[in-house]
Amino acid sequence: LPTLAYAPGLWSSYVYAGVAARGARCLMLLNDPLAAQYLDSALRAMSYAESKFPDQASKPAKLPHAVHDARNLAAAELFSITGAEKWNTLFLETTAFKNTKSATSRLNVYDQTHAAFLYARTPWHGVSKKTARNARRAILREAEASVEMTRSTGFGWTQQTPWQSIGYGVLSTPQVLGLVRAHVLSGQPEFIKATQLACQTGAGANPLNLCYTTGVGYRSPRNPLCIDARVSGFGNLTGLTVYGPLDAAQHGNNWAFDTIRDYLYPDLSYWPVMETFFDVYMFPAMCEFSVHQTIALNAYAWGYLASLPR
Repeated sequence: LPTLAYAPGLWSSYVYAGVAARGARCLMLLNDPLAAQYLDSALRAMSYAESKFPDQASKPAKLPHAVHDARNLAAAELFSITGAEKWNTLFLETTAFKNTKSATSRLNVYDQTHAAFLYARTPWHGVSKKTARNARRAILREAEASVEMTRSTGFGWTQQTPWQSIGYGVLSTPQVLGLVRAHVLSGQPEFIKATQLACQTGAGANPLNLCYTTGVGYRSPRNPLCIDARVSGFGNLTGLTVYGPLDAAQHGNNWAFDTIRDYLYPDLSYWPVMETFFDVYMFPAMCEFSVHQTIALNAYAWGYLASLPR
């Protein structure tokens, strides 16, 4: 296979700086000497990115908001671990939480969901109480909307954001990031109850009686799009959370639908969304999986539930 290497860039450097700083913070909790190495690496990546930022930001073509979001989160991570005022200043200059009505994200404008939770819990003396309060309010407000959705959907599922279309893990994976974080910040039982309810749909409480994580529950997908396992003959691996049902009204032009339309009755347009799942190996939009969209979110939700006192 060809080996590819990307030139150094702003976005990847900011992302790396934030993740390395977070890793250093976790390693510090374990008294692992690698913490210092990761922190040093994070600071060097951030220093490189900041040296290149003025030139890139001054160009006519606007930087994608994801670059600014990664910069903001990296600043928050570095401030959280070092307490250095320069990172706090950079975070406050780039934060979206300027007022009490700020949301954690705005479609195609910014997404500072992770930074909101981090800054709201950062313990240093220099934290802007107003900004931390605004971030906390944004998380709680969105979690309250998620709670309301669990009460109105037929099987208790919810969405992280109101513009999420049904597909690519929305029904197979609990969309409870905001609910979990709201519970951490407030301790209010309504958030954990909604989290438990929202976790059930992907675990099997759905019209198909199917758990969307392979090898779990009474029934689970038998044909996940895992090329390694299929080619090597290992069979169905356990622990892969597939994308699950797909709303044909929004995604009906997906090429894979054309391969199965002749085998469906009634026509695809009549199928209920929660039943529009076909366990077909070469249907990526349903049977593929990813770390960040399905597996990690599942682990986050169930891991938090497992950590609570019984």
